[in-house]
Amino acid sequence: MYFFAFHKTEIGLTRGCQDGVGEIGLEKAKRLSIGSDYYRIYLACKYYTGSGVSKDLRIALQYLEDSAKKGSAYSQVVLSGFYMRGEGVGKDDEEAMRLLRLAALQGDAQGQFRLGVAHLYGTAVKQDDAQAAQWFHKAADQGLPEAEQALGAMYGSGRGVARDDAKAVQLFRKAAKQGNAEAQYDLCSVHFSGTGVPREYETAFQWCSKAAEQGQVSAQYLTGTMYLQGQGVLKNEMLALHWLQKAAEQEHPEAQLHLGVMYLNGQGVKKDDFLAFLWMRRSAERGLKEAQANLGKFYYNGIGTKQDGVLGVEWIRKAAEQGDAGAQYDLGVVYFNGRDVKKDLVEAERWWRKAAGQGNEDARKILKDIFPDGSSGLL
Repeated sequence: MYFFAFHKTEIGLTRGCQDGVGEIGLEKAKRLSIGSDYYRIYLACKYYTGSGVSKDLRIALQYLEDSAKKGSAYSQVVLSGFYMRGEGVGKDDEEAMRLLRLAALQGDAQGQFRLGVAHLYGTAVKQDDAQAAQWFHKAADQGLPEAEQALGAMYGSGRGVARDDAKAVQLFRKAAKQGNAEAQYDLCSVHFSGTGVPREYETAFQWCSKAAEQGQVSAQYLTGTMYLQGQGVLKNEMLALHWLQKAAEQEHPEAQLHLGVMYLNGQGVKKDDFLAFLWMRRSAERGLKEAQANLGKFYYNGIGTKQDGVLGVEWIRKAAEQGDAGAQYDLGVVYFNGRDVKKDLVEAERWWRKAAGQGNEDARKILKDIFPDGSSGLL
């Protein structure tokens, strides 16, 4: 399993802002900017952030445009972000790509990386995995960690290049050692699954915890589950709860589901049906079928919330229609008993057979008990 995500944030106007240039004074910086790309970028930064001067996006962009026209790859990349966002200028994806291409052709690693992302997603250019991989390769060869991670993901999935798990791991490791959180999670993931490397839970945990500390949501979730199950680390339900909650607060649906179950069972935390219900609902609303099935039971049986059979059936149906075997069995029971829906043996049998077809033993047993001859003959 690969995280396969790419940095979409733009380079900020930060270079030079904390370099002590302010000591020379604004007017001197303006004079120096006539022949200095560094001071043009510095002044763009000052006016953009309002640091020491009145904030003025128009003036900031003037300095940035001037710097970009004079060939500054850094300014070209930053300016492309303004055109992409439509910030202070009319939104213009084509101009953004033109600027990125200028920077990339100068050998600027960020320009190359972002041009690769544009080709990957088809942003103002034709979607082309092979082109994306080529630009990622150029940037990765310069040691840019986000490009190393992206290229690793391409090799790991076989997009734009022949699949090569060993090459993917090599690139993830390079980026991870530079502190790239996505690559750290990727490295955790391959060690956890044994993809391209031997399965090693201890190594997986080490990398996942590094990424989790940086806020990488999938790593926070996996770190939590590893603590919960004692994989690669001593089992610790309190730390499991800590990391699952961090991931859940970032709207990770599986983490929200786990958190709901932990509160329901009092696992690593005081039992709290209401909090269990709240987390289960957040997960269900994000479309996770297991959470939808559980939420349906919460409503149907009044766990952590006011009992509402109709709403319970609605959520159970959502999960059943997504293929959750337990929900399919439960929906069959609902139709068989005729509680909060019209009794319907045909629907009951239909849902039980769907569940049984997925190996649900409760469904198989009830079909055998109620229809010993194999079928009601109604379907």
